[in-house]
Amino acid sequence: MIKKDKKWANYEEVATHLLNEIAHKFNLCHFEKKQKIKGKKSGTIWEIDAKGVGGKAGEIFLLVECRRHTTAKQRQGDIAALAYKIQDTGAAGGIVVSPLGLQTGARRVAKAENIHRVFLAQDCTNPFARILLGSGLN
Repeated sequence: MIKKDKKWANYEEVATHLLNEIAHKFNLCHFEKKQKIKGKKSGTIWEIDAKGVGGKAGEIFLLVECRRHTTAKQRQGDIAALAYKIQDTGAAGGIVVSPLGLQTGARRVAKAENIHRVFLAQDCTNPFARILLGSGLN
């Protein structure tokens, strides 16, 4: 059994594994694990949960945020923070992995900033689990 404080780490690992299985749906080659990326504008170091990579030389990428929140949908401010990371790093967009959807304002920000939703059950520990893709448009 997974310890309670390690569930988030396992959630990120499973999400990255599953995103690799469907990388082609995002026109990407593969997804990489947690890493740090330097902001081009701010110079800030950002830790991201995963990174989707595409293009011939890996020049196209998406940032991935895994948010295993179980009591509330993603808020507008949280998605706006991801939108800034996207802009600062030069990413083409982002993906939010969560067991819950987005609040109304968060959906609007996601649509405007090319942020996609991927639903993954909160207790997902099985790499063969199903995920549902969303566009951030609904």
